Amino acid sequence: MKSGELFTERINMFVSYIPTYFIESPVFDFKHMVDIDLSFDLMCIGKHSNNDQDGGNMQYSINGGSSWVILNTQGNSLNWYTHTSLNNLDNEPGWAKDPAGYAVLDSTYFDISFLSGDTNVLFRYKYRSAHAPYGGGTVAGIRIDNFKISGTQVTELSLVSICDGDSILIFGQLQSVQNSYYDTLISPSGADSILLQNLVVTLLDTSVSVSGITLSSHQNTGTYQWVDCDLAYDTIIGAVIQNYESLSNGNYAVIISSNGCSDTSSCHQISGVGIDDIVKQSILSIYPNPNEGEFVIERKNGFEGELLLRIFDTRGRVVVNTILAKEQRYVEIDLTRFEAGLYYVVGNSDDELFSRKLLKLK
Repeated sequence: MKSGELFTERINMFVSYIPTYFIESPVFDFKHMVDIDLSFDLMCIGKHSNNDQDGGNMQYSINGGSSWVILNTQGNSLNWYTHTSLNNLDNEPGWAKDPAGYAVLDSTYFDISFLSGDTNVLFRYKYRSAHAPYGGGTVAGIRIDNFKISGTQVTELSLVSICDGDSILIFGQLQSVQNSYYDTLISPSGADSILLQNLVVTLLDTSVSVSGITLSSHQNTGTYQWVDCDLAYDTIIGAVIQNYESLSNGNYAVIISSNGCSDTSSCHQISGVGIDDIVKQSILSIYPNPNEGEFVIERKNGFEGELLLRIFDTRGRVVVNTILAKEQRYVEIDLTRFEAGLYYVVGNSDDELFSRKLLKLK
């Protein structure tokens, strides 16, 4: 095809089959472009009468050509389509001009800024004609020159994040709302350059639900530390999962941390710890206690599930991390290399927490 010229093959005008011709563009990536324009010079030659209407239109695809949409009313345009419906073009809108006295290239323009952000965009020109090529008595064909995509390139800066309630300076203004922010720079030559800064705000859900003696944080991601509000928000050793089953009546809250942010829930009262819950604490038996560093942790009272056993010192550090398997009745522990003092033995099943104190004498 020379200089964008395409003429249809000779068609027997008494044959009802009308072939369809396409000129398709390469793929365009508009992820980092705004203010995008499509322009080209077009000579669309097609017979147009009351019952016989040839012509073509421009279409686009945002999924690599799996489906196509007529480029028609999505944006502002210039010299776009001469007819709203052409019967030989499947009754679609398009260009059609009889060649008699008309053989010039029209400059067309369409604002395709609505495609900004799409990464797999194709364009194609669709053309149908029931008539013969030049030299056969009727001219039927198209010519497209100077097909051009223009727009402003966007430079995306590194993502920044803040905690809810904080603010950050973006392009000279304090911002606290999660959004995409833009700034336009103009070079000495007059060319625009747009900067994009995406801001993420980390929101923590500090709501807590209470069911019986169990507190549950509604925040589904991050880390957890349950605290005792009645003891000046003292941390509860081993209470570091989303749910906390209280071992005694009182008021409790949870400190949630995620993505560098931290927040504390309000305090929630537990007043239903009874004798059955106290018995549950005795599922773990430790002997001897006090001891000099060597002792046994044994399961009691018929609890047969697997237990994750951790031993914490008073600073909250884990000094032992082991598993008491279903088939095990006990496990032997050696803390002789650790300093004397108070320790906490914490057992976690799937959804329950058991805790006992341990005193190492020397």
